[in-house]
Amino acid sequence: MTDDTIFRILPLAQKGYCCSQIILLLGLEAQGRENPALIRAANGLCHGIGGAGHTCGALTGAACLLGLYAGKGTDDEQQDERFPLMLETLANWFSETATKDYGGLTCTDIMGGKTTQPNPDICGRLIVTTLDQSIAILMDFGYDPSEDAP
Repeated sequence: MTDDTIFRILPLAQKGYCCSQIILLLGLEAQGRENPALIRAANGLCHGIGGAGHTCGALTGAACLLGLYAGKGTDDEQQDERFPLMLETLANWFSETATKDYGGLTCTDIMGGKTTQPNPDICGRLIVTTLDQSIAILMDFGYDPSEDAP
């Protein structure tokens, strides 16, 4: 992703998309694609699973983005055998980063224990770094994020 990623996030957030949806929207945008059904499904991950303050939607959205490339999608497909390692790489990075920088992995932790309502500064930075890490993982495993997922 380029440095202007942060400038793409704000208008999406202003349109009512949450962190998990923004990660997927930007991932699809890199492919020149849209997938409203996927974006609707990701709405359930918002604000720590429906506003409950659980696992950050940037992480869950990024896991979905990796799955878009390496997961099983039809009866005739097999998930990439490296997919679990891709997810582990993402989860380990996020755990280390979010815990060090924000105090934990959940929306409640990241928002300082007070609310699961997004903080544009914190969430924006976390979305950018998580998306960048997802793209790096895809590339490390031989996927080109600018090409259509299989």
